[in-house]
Amino acid sequence: MGFKNPEDARAYKRRWRKDNPKERAADRRWRNSHPETVQGYNRKQALKRVGWTPEMYDSAHASQRGLCDICKQPVEGSMCADHEHIEPPKPRGLLCSPCNLALGQFKDSPIVLEAAAAYLRKHGKYE
Repeated sequence: MGFKNPEDARAYKRRWRKDNPKERAADRRWRNSHPETVQGYNRKQALKRVGWTPEMYDSAHASQRGLCDICKQPVEGSMCADHEHIEPPKPRGLLCSPCNLALGQFKDSPIVLEAAAAYLRKHGKYE
């Protein structure tokens, strides 16, 4: 069933959820009994794509004590498995989502990050 308009697809999904509470409850029970797979998301496969294994993730999480490797703030829920964008991907550390997104926005470039830090020092009260 293909929808040309995304809003039509969302409306159909809302109606289906309202009309099928038993199926939704069964789906919820299945998801709760299969923590390794959430809404089609397989942790092992996702980590492998970025050069990590579940064991590497768990070890890094324990050694970082659940803190982001950049800002050192505690992270609620799962952390981002940061990696070098090369083939094959090389794992770096676990980050909070904002730090991981920031690295991506700066194209993983230390030169651009240092320029941003200099800019903040020049125009702010940071020393």
